[in-house]
Amino acid sequence: MSSHSALPGSNSSTKTMGILSLVLGVLSILFALFVPLIGLLMSIAAVVVGFISRRREVGASGLALGGIITGFIGFVLSILGYILGIVAVSQQLQQG
Repeated sequence: MSSHSALPGSNSSTKTMGILSLVLGVLSILFALFVPLIGLLMSIAAVVVGFISRRREVGASGLALGGIITGFIGFVLSILGYILGIVAVSQQLQQG
């Protein structure tokens, strides 16, 4: 039987939240290009999980930082996607 627990919030050596943050960050970039709403939600989740992981999982700080950075990139791309969508729709309305 293992002497350390893998419960969330414990000081175990798992990197689950760091990996989750990085995966959410990368997916937020991909979704920001096609479905900005999903990209925006995933980017926010990546940043939040990344900051939580940096506090709880000592060995996953690099993964968490990667998730935070990619989450911020996904956030910016999602906002740009919304802006471009609004511009495109307004141009179509002016032409039509």
